[in-house]
Amino acid sequence: MLIQPDMIVLDIYEKYPQTDPVFRGYDEVIGKCLLCQHLFDSIEAVSEKYQLDQEDMLRKLNKAAESPNPDIQEESAEEAK
Repeated sequence: MLIQPDMIVLDIYEKYPQTDPVFRGYDEVIGKCLLCQHLFDSIEAVSEKYQLDQEDMLRKLNKAAESPNPDIQEESAEEAK
């Protein structure tokens, strides 16, 4: 697994820009821009704060990080909704 629960959102976004659609998919779920509000928080902290399924979030982020295929990135964003 490339992305771990203790990793910071900014570090993930910087290293794996293809995770953008996954993060944006959570905006509607949490009611605010995840990247705007939690850039310096860990995945663990974000998932705890909003009672998100951390394993599911990590699965989607890792799937996007491991794939250069834009279709998979779009699918990940849709799955977050």
